[in-house]
Amino acid sequence: MTAADALLTIAEMAVGFAGFSAVVGVFTTRGELSRLDRSRFVYLFTSAFAAAVLAFVPILLSESGFEGPELWVASSGTMVVVWLLGAALGLRNRDPSVTSIVEGPLMFIPGVGNLLIQIGNVWGAFWHPSPAIYIAGNLIWLYATGLIFVSIVLERPAARPATDADVE
Repeated sequence: MTAADALLTIAEMAVGFAGFSAVVGVFTTRGELSRLDRSRFVYLFTSAFAAAVLAFVPILLSESGFEGPELWVASSGTMVVVWLLGAALGLRNRDPSVTSIVEGPLMFIPGVGNLLIQIGNVWGAFWHPSPAIYIAGNLIWLYATGLIFVSIVLERPAARPATDADVE
């Protein structure tokens, strides 16, 4: 499998998350979406969209004449910029009254780890810039999108336990 094949697969999966989130939204709401659900749907869609776009960055750069190590330096640099912009917007729009699995170590550790390995790929001091690092970063981005999806399904603002009356 080439790097392009792997990245296109990641893009397809990211688009699938974004599309499936709409289906879940329809089935998990009773009336209007809560403020928390609206923000998580936006977060899910933008994360999935960013993962899909990032999967195409090396292909676009390659078509623009980048090749070899400079292709992966430029691609990882783009991912770092997107990561920093996303983090800044996420912090700016964060609701301190809401806690979620998305805000804990399940998101923080892989997210910061991805930032660090992408910076390492740009810097090139510890390893030769590589498509493997960029693909790993895209997989971490896809993982984050999946975690947001899981939080939408499991962390219902007005959830109540099912009773026997609900089954009948």
